[in-house]
Amino acid sequence: SQARLVVLRGNRDWVLSEVKYLVSMASQRLQVTQDIASAVTPLKIAEQRLSGLADPSLLPLQSALKHDITQLIN
Repeated sequence: SQARLVVLRGNRDWVLSEVKYLVSMASQRLQVTQDIASAVTPLKIAEQRLSGLADPSLLPLQSALKHDITQLIN
């Protein structure tokens, strides 16, 4: 139904805003404290939130987050 689509779109928009915030938080932690562990945590949460949407159009972003996490850990 139309109402369900609006709710789903609203949820997607909310998750994308949350992901943007989490990535920004990770960036700030790296720049200010240079603490990799505290930067990886919000990136992992962001990746999990994207995964929860199960939206194929977001796979490139999810892949980029996974790549960044791997680069930071290694």
